[in-house]
Amino acid sequence: MKSVALEVTAHCNQKCAYCYNAWRDNGGKGLADASTAELRRVLDLVLADPELEHVTLTGGEPLLRKDLAELIDVVRAAGRRVLIISNGGPDPELDVRFLAQKAVAGIQVTLAGASAAVHDAHCGAGSYVRTTAAIARMRAHGVRVLGSYLCTAQSWPDAQAVLEQFAAAGIQQVAFNRFNPSGYATDSAQDLLPTRTQVLHALRAADAAAPRLGLKIPCTMPIPPCVVERKEFPNIRFGSCSAGTAVGEPALNASGDLRLCTLQKGAVGNLFAGDGARWLELPGVTAFRQAIPAFCQGCAHQATCLGGCGAAAEWRTGRAAELDPFVARHVEPGYF
Repeated sequence: MKSVALEVTAHCNQKCAYCYNAWRDNGGKGLADASTAELRRVLDLVLADPELEHVTLTGGEPLLRKDLAELIDVVRAAGRRVLIISNGGPDPELDVRFLAQKAVAGIQVTLAGASAAVHDAHCGAGSYVRTTAAIARMRAHGVRVLGSYLCTAQSWPDAQAVLEQFAAAGIQQVAFNRFNPSGYATDSAQDLLPTRTQVLHALRAADAAAPRLGLKIPCTMPIPPCVVERKEFPNIRFGSCSAGTAVGEPALNASGDLRLCTLQKGAVGNLFAGDGARWLELPGVTAFRQAIPAFCQGCAHQATCLGGCGAAAEWRTGRAAELDPFVARHVEPGYF
């Protein structure tokens, strides 16, 4: 494995409508409130892999863990990089200097809009002020912040303004993260899933802003080439689903359950059963990579594209071999 995403907590200070966590509905019961020892046991196994380059700490909200600095130390002591997925934390007075002191490679923070009205509609009252304040505080202490712009049916007009806010904060890389209905957010698909036209509008704004603002913009959720003509956006780096490939980032919890990514519904193996060393050969991994939607059969891109996000398809329809809801909405009239 080149990298893994370790889910360190189910607790979060926000209740985002776009949350992809599988265990959000049951109050986090699907993700144990793990002890430091349990998480260190998992880390010991993944850090033994000589191919491992970095560990992404995610949740929930990782900054809620009192032992976060210790977990970072364990990864850094093994010579690996640490990335963190966060909303900036619950406390405006939270001292984030330790993130710089621990040489965290980056902390990704999402803006779901360029104003409190739009962002808070997605993430909860007061979240915009807390998150933007956290970004400023982290930057002031020398923490490398990686931005993430969430494109939804409500936030698509804000693409340029969000990128300008990140650039003004000295952030050099911002992910274009179109809403993907999986986990808890499956029920919000009809309200939040942007149309193709809305995504194209946001992509055009992002592509034009990238060179002007000096930003690198990777597109983190799959947008298949049948939906978007990628050559029209030379300043955006597109990709396809990497789940179950050598460059994918499988997700782990404290029990060692191994999922193809953080959006995936079920485990394909368990680290303590020795599945980490052979994870690319596990039956669940092979089945996922071979689950090509009927609509995509015969397409030159089917082996890499997989019809978009198979995790979202599974959450929506129960089968990974169906179209990503974003694609299905585009090609199947009356999808919703």
